[in-house]
Amino acid sequence: MSVPFAQRFSLKVTGLLGVLVAAKQDRLIAELKPVLDDLMSQAKFWVHPELYRQILQDVNEVN
Repeated sequence: MSVPFAQRFSLKVTGLLGVLVAAKQDRLIAELKPVLDDLMSQAKFWVHPELYRQILQDVNEVN
């Protein structure tokens, strides 16, 4: 089995949710919840409910 490209070059791998959290933290987007909700409803992107809650808590968007 081959070693993934990023691992070969010691690159940090960030998934879509991590990129969105970083965008919120860097103030590139005002709110993360509407983006997540659109991804889940329109693009059928699945996020575990606990992860969804944790992400929103991490960016201070929990009710």
